[in-house]
Amino acid sequence: MNQGDRAFLGHPRGLAYLLFTEAWERFSYYGMQSLLALYLVKHLLQPGQADGLLFFDAFRQLYGGLDGQPLASAIVGTYFASVYVTPILGGLVADRLLGRHRTVLLGALTMMAGHFLMAVQAAFLPALGLLVLGSGLFKGNLASQIGALYGRDDPRRDGAFQLYYLGINIGLIAAPLVIGTLAETRGWHVGFAVAGVGMAIATIIYLAGRRHLPVDERGSRSERRMRMTGQDLRGLLGIILLIPLLAVALLPNNQIFNAYLIWGDAHLELTLGGLRVPTSWLITLDAGLGLTILAGLPFVYRRYARHRPEPGDLAKLTIGSLFATGGMLCLALGSALAGA
Repeated sequence: MNQGDRAFLGHPRGLAYLLFTEAWERFSYYGMQSLLALYLVKHLLQPGQADGLLFFDAFRQLYGGLDGQPLASAIVGTYFASVYVTPILGGLVADRLLGRHRTVLLGALTMMAGHFLMAVQAAFLPALGLLVLGSGLFKGNLASQIGALYGRDDPRRDGAFQLYYLGINIGLIAAPLVIGTLAETRGWHVGFAVAGVGMAIATIIYLAGRRHLPVDERGSRSERRMRMTGQDLRGLLGIILLIPLLAVALLPNNQIFNAYLIWGDAHLELTLGGLRVPTSWLITLDAGLGLTILAGLPFVYRRYARHRPEPGDLAKLTIGSLFATGGMLCLALGSALAGA
């Protein structure tokens, strides 16, 4: 890539296309995710609604006779887990078969089909399958292109990832306000269809910017295979050791889209100016507060560093995980007190 390219806020032009592609993809992804648990509990798993769903009777048996809200939460949890596993497949497809660009495009088209199929009630399970597969093909292969825009020692790299994650948060904040509102006021199928439109926009942006993105390395497998150094192995071991710590933070975070939404819909007084607001807005509230704290943390750590050494990356991950766990414990306490 041309290291002198500073067309987008001092960064390569390709970053703009990757950022806006990701923002629209996250808009569609989190929009659908903010609906899924509520859609299952309030509509699809109501008496008679699941009749005629493709493959659903056999699928239900996997959960040992669960029904209603427990079944809904189990389905949502299975979907979330699958979305985190399939990027491994996406990486293999990109590295060994199609390359990153084709894999991203295939993933985008697959997710778009899944979002639009979610608007067809009978196709619920095939739609979920397409979304899981498409996300696996898309996710890691888009993000990995950011680093390839820069040289190894380019100081702009860290700032590029900060902008990229800002795009993710913008999509997360906007999705419940638009998709959630339409789904809860105009109908579930409308919300799912709008998520499909968001994915279509992401696909168009990606195609428009392909000439500004890193070229796929298309050498033979033997040419591309490199022996891992001792430093690489230590880094890999560190990542493996971080998995339990990150899981502690991810588990309660994902419950924001599952148990928290279901409980909030049933127990919280969701009114603003005398009007009932959509339950999915709880996601926007959570994301907005998180983004505000994220923006303020550098100033907090800078002030802290005046008096004592700034915590390292591992310590910061630990602090964040403890806050995430503490937040979920507070919700558990609130639920228990409300039940009492």
